[in-house]
Amino acid sequence: MSERERWTTMTLLQDRLELQDRCVLDIGCGDNALVATLQAAGARSLGLDLPGRPKAVSGTLFVAASGLALPFAAASFDLVLFHNSLHHLPRGQMQAGLAAALRCLCPKGDLIVIEPRPSGELFELFRPIDDETAIRGEAQTLAMEGLPGARIVECLEYLSERRIEHADDLLRRAVGVDPSRGAIIERAAPAIREAFARAGKPHPEGGRLFLQPMLFVHMRRERPVALQLEEATDRAARDACLALRRHVFVEEQGVPLAEEYEPFDKEAPMLLARMDGEPAGTLRWQTLPDGRVKIQRVAVARHWRRRGIAAHMLEVLLERLDAAGIPETILSAQLDAQPLYRRFGYQAFGPVFPDGGISHISMARPHPARQKRR
Repeated sequence: MSERERWTTMTLLQDRLELQDRCVLDIGCGDNALVATLQAAGARSLGLDLPGRPKAVSGTLFVAASGLALPFAAASFDLVLFHNSLHHLPRGQMQAGLAAALRCLCPKGDLIVIEPRPSGELFELFRPIDDETAIRGEAQTLAMEGLPGARIVECLEYLSERRIEHADDLLRRAVGVDPSRGAIIERAAPAIREAFARAGKPHPEGGRLFLQPMLFVHMRRERPVALQLEEATDRAARDACLALRRHVFVEEQGVPLAEEYEPFDKEAPMLLARMDGEPAGTLRWQTLPDGRVKIQRVAVARHWRRRGIAAHMLEVLLERLDAAGIPETILSAQLDAQPLYRRFGYQAFGPVFPDGGISHISMARPHPARQKRR
């Protein structure tokens, strides 16, 4: 694998965006250091974080509020940033945070999510204190899926250099981000100091240099697009579902046509998602003899991907199945689709197997009431 590009946050933002005179909001700003740097680059920047965050850099503007309840009118900003902060929103509410940020953007405004990957030496240093593998993964999956009303401009993996003078600087910052971890960090501090001395590389100016794998997702607000969902009951809608599957599975992914269509398709219930009336996504499901339901053939047209369509179809169908008391739903997932299904409570089981020449794995989700009893 080739070496990934190295960027600082500001060099990346300046390379991808125009900052001069743009109105910028940094959600989860911490001490407002990035806000100060943006201000120096000519942006009209404002930081937002919960009350009690570290003292803001002098000369910067700050608002104390939740990232889930932004106290701004619609279309107030040209650029909204989540810089290492989306994964700090509560689990299950990150999508709401992204939607709130999108509401505050002007038409053609930019939404930027920058998140640390759950890997690298710094991540491993803190893993015994707070293993953020799952929460970071959820944040990054949501960002890369996109939002209705926004277009994904770019997803970039890169490396960020961090020079840290002393392990105690790292420990102080960790407490500042989340004061509730203070006691845990204090107990772990000796081991972290010892590991810090071995990790990274010595820096010529002192301290140690670390490379942190990062993800940069750039979305741009577009005019609102109407997402409509219907059960495909008439011939035209069912034909649209089958045509979508042919484009995605047969033409894009090379699944043999004879394996894609089955006799069951004649009566199988299907959902059809439309974007501004255009067929954009589909899925079908099947009730098994033991009362479980198997969800199958989840497909989204290439040019409508990363708009949250697959997630919306799953959410609507699972609400219906849960209300009907279906004890468990199962599916066969392509391996790279697992993060989407895990968001809805699916867990993988069994070995990887080929289906239509593509590697799949079985996943299951019990009814939520059964999950709570476990």
